[in-house]
Amino acid sequence: MTEQFISDAGYVVGSQDEHLASGPGQRIYLRGIQDESTNRYSVFRPGEAYVDPDSQAILGYEALHIADVIINKFGDPATAVVTRANREIVKGDRLLPQEQEEYPEFIPHAPAGVVDGRITSVIDGVSQIGQYHVVVLNKGQIDSLEPGHVLAIHQTGEVVRDKLGTEQAAMQRRADFRRAEAENPSAVGRFFDGVANDLRDAKLAVDKAFGEPIGGTPVMVQLPEERAGELLIFRTFENISFALVMNTQRPVHVLDFVRNP
Repeated sequence: MTEQFISDAGYVVGSQDEHLASGPGQRIYLRGIQDESTNRYSVFRPGEAYVDPDSQAILGYEALHIADVIINKFGDPATAVVTRANREIVKGDRLLPQEQEEYPEFIPHAPAGVVDGRITSVIDGVSQIGQYHVVVLNKGQIDSLEPGHVLAIHQTGEVVRDKLGTEQAAMQRRADFRRAEAENPSAVGRFFDGVANDLRDAKLAVDKAFGEPIGGTPVMVQLPEERAGELLIFRTFENISFALVMNTQRPVHVLDFVRNP
């Protein structure tokens, strides 16, 4: 859903008896209704933007389904009755004509081309994603994705400190220094004159604080990616797709990668 689409959509302007929030059976008043070919509308609330974690481009905007209404009198404002509500309706909620959605049957299958995407969001905003959660991907129809495609979820490996590698690197640096000192003692001596003691004291303090050997800088290692689960795409748009997490081997998170199974 684009920003312009949200801006052009009709909206809830008030309710019967001026309730702060409305629910099933209550009457509400609407403005900006452009399409009178149907009297059935859905109420939605604009949410956060879907942002591509790689390019930082805005792919679309979240539309949180709030309720369904039937308009029984068109006008400005129009009058409608709430038939079903998932959440309480408030002033400023937007409107979308209901369409007869067709979800053709499909057989789960792998994409023909290479897919390299990421999870950008999870519906209802949970921190850890598990089985049967619905997630949003930063790939869509322009990437040849379609309902029925199955993708594998991969987690980036953690960055860990290599203690032994750090010690070995420190030993190598000290050996290199001693070799340089033996080859050209006067040059090395001039370089450290006046700063050696201060540098040594400061280095000792830092090394003790971080548990690293004197003269060492932490050696960090990127662990390999691990497969975390699989998901099934059930709805695609131009730049994004919605997918159902079918199973997980470990907790899944926003920004995890999705690739060919």
